[in-house]
Amino acid sequence: MLDTRRSVSELSKWCMEKDYCLTESEVGLLSSDPRAAVRRLAQRALRARESRNEDERMLALERSMWGLGFKRILGMDEVGRGALAGSVCVGGVIFAVNGMVPAGVRDSKSLSPAQRAALVPRIVAAAIAHRVVCRDNSFVDSNGINAAIEDCQQQIIDELKPDYLLLDGFALSVSALPQQAMAKGDSKSVTIAAASILAKEHRDAVMKRLCPVYPAYDFSQNKGYGSSTHIDAVREHGPCAIHRLSFLQGVLGSVKE
Repeated sequence: MLDTRRSVSELSKWCMEKDYCLTESEVGLLSSDPRAAVRRLAQRALRARESRNEDERMLALERSMWGLGFKRILGMDEVGRGALAGSVCVGGVIFAVNGMVPAGVRDSKSLSPAQRAALVPRIVAAAIAHRVVCRDNSFVDSNGINAAIEDCQQQIIDELKPDYLLLDGFALSVSALPQQAMAKGDSKSVTIAAASILAKEHRDAVMKRLCPVYPAYDFSQNKGYGSSTHIDAVREHGPCAIHRLSFLQGVLGSVKE
């Protein structure tokens, strides 16, 4: 029973014990309290409710497919499609039917680096299967970016053996598996979003490790994408071993190795 005569610290502890899962009347009592700190507890409870509602929305597609009998729903998303340097990476995640799914999984681009880093071990612990597969810049130059992404996707499928695919963007025409491909899928499906987080964290970590090897290009900051300072560095120093020459030609024109 909520007693608003309690101290702020007592009310804060009470809210935390309930994980800020409060009833309308409890939120109303906190909201009407004359103490600003108590009113902030009400606002936090409302934000927690919005986050839980968003968690449910992100899981709705998976729940519907589980209800149709699919047991290994694989969400996949790629990172690094438009980068000028480095690999393209595809993440894949399968969660257990009606099993534990981490709260707060969202499109990786909408999360801070700290939020993504905190979610990675939770996703890995909750997933019954997960992979990140990459193709390097030489593969991209030789085969094209779409072929590189599809090759990664097919490897993940071969290894994780799903019975249904959820894809961000484009359908995988070379696969006979039932699938859904959707624009902005990482904002509509928790498995696609989880895959995007694993792929982004993996690729960002690789680019940070490569930064001291190729210090002129500031890869720890731009992650290989075409920032103005990155493009200026290529103009000054030329491309390095991990640049995608086919992409640089579109940005700079003729590029000498």
